[in-house]
Amino acid sequence: MDGAIEHLRVPPHSVDAERAVLGAVMLSEEAYLRVADLTDRDFFRKDHALIWRAVQYMAEKERPFDAVTLGEWFNARGAGEHVDNGAYLVELAGSTPSAANVRGYADIVRDKALLRGLIDAGTKIVGDAFNTEGREPTDILASGQALLGDLLKAKPCELEPAAVVLRRVLDTLQARAENGPGEIAGLSTGYPEIDNLIHGLQPGDLIVLAGRPGMGKSTLAQCIAEHIAIVQRRRAAIHSLEMPTESLMGRSVCSVGRIPHDSLERADLSDEEWAKLTAAMRDLKDAPIVLSRPRSARVQQIIAQTQREHADQPLAVVVIDYLQLLDTLGAENKNVGIGEASRLLKLMAVNLGVAVILLSQLSRDCEKRPNKRPVLSDLRDSGSIEQDADVVLFVYRDEQYNPDSPDKGTAEVIVGKNRRGRLGTARLRSRLDICRFDNLSADWRPAVTDQPESKPPRRSGWRARNHTHTARTGTDD
Repeated sequence: MDGAIEHLRVPPHSVDAERAVLGAVMLSEEAYLRVADLTDRDFFRKDHALIWRAVQYMAEKERPFDAVTLGEWFNARGAGEHVDNGAYLVELAGSTPSAANVRGYADIVRDKALLRGLIDAGTKIVGDAFNTEGREPTDILASGQALLGDLLKAKPCELEPAAVVLRRVLDTLQARAENGPGEIAGLSTGYPEIDNLIHGLQPGDLIVLAGRPGMGKSTLAQCIAEHIAIVQRRRAAIHSLEMPTESLMGRSVCSVGRIPHDSLERADLSDEEWAKLTAAMRDLKDAPIVLSRPRSARVQQIIAQTQREHADQPLAVVVIDYLQLLDTLGAENKNVGIGEASRLLKLMAVNLGVAVILLSQLSRDCEKRPNKRPVLSDLRDSGSIEQDADVVLFVYRDEQYNPDSPDKGTAEVIVGKNRRGRLGTARLRSRLDICRFDNLSADWRPAVTDQPESKPPRRSGWRARNHTHTARTGTDD
């Protein structure tokens, strides 16, 4: 009985499939090209792994790799005993009837290797759980999820014919056309001027929302999440690294109910405001929003938490406030750590198929210029933020620097990078007293002043398309 149990515990493998792959590539160079993405680690038997390594070496050197040349390769290195002085290589080539099914053999080899990797990862997770070495359970969990994520990424991505991809593109276009020409491709932010520029929030996109302190970037991000959850009934997650969840929800109550934040903070509400508060709480209670103030600012833990939440019930958008507060321990310097965090969050967006809104601080350089509107080079701590982002939005309120600005009461959302559309500027009404931004009325014009240089930015022109949508929003950061 014990022997039977031990037999069942032999790691998953298929000697026949490994032999068939090796025999096939010795018969045909074309067969090797079809399975060249295999690695020596995918083979269970040590001698098979060594043979595959030799095949790869010969292929890289553009030399033939049949039974004879491989036998010479092993003998020249004094390793002929691993292949029975070449006899085993001849046996492999001779026992493979055809190279036509090599891809199927390789899939079996890779699937068995994936199962062995899963066993190894599970064993390590169990060992770490028994011997924590002072680590927090959430750290062990995050490490375990990273191991499992690496296994998923090991699955090769197959190349597809253009015709197959074009079919999906056409299907998507037809579906959108049926919903009405001109509709945006992604989730609406609630602000038509922004949507018109970036075509909404797309699954898999990393949207960096940046600004100097006090501009309202946290408010804008929270308002977009509120709109997606309350109006579009799609699930939104907000991770705030600097604000308790109670404060976040208080700001949302002000935004949705249009209640002055100061009145809420002092608990000094009129009867009308109490009624608005009750209605806002009812809307938010039913909204698919989840909030978190992570106990650890490690990006791996935030990703692990998001993955668990998404697995339980799919998310549409994830807000992280903000990048520079993420823990970068272990990185060579702050720039490297920030770059690694933005890279991992972009990968999370793609793997989960969610839109990630990542808030970011800006350097002080923009405040040294006469025109203080931010540009991409103002992104703080790392150039890789710009590289990883699909969209970069800057929030700018001129009244922060010019109290008598003709644009007082408004905010500019500057599109500094956009992989799917054009650059430009959207303008919103700033209502930070009630923790929100609104769309401007069609007849808004900047105030007349004696400062002709303070001209409003060029508008994106959405009103010409007769949009009538009203946006939701949130407070200042």
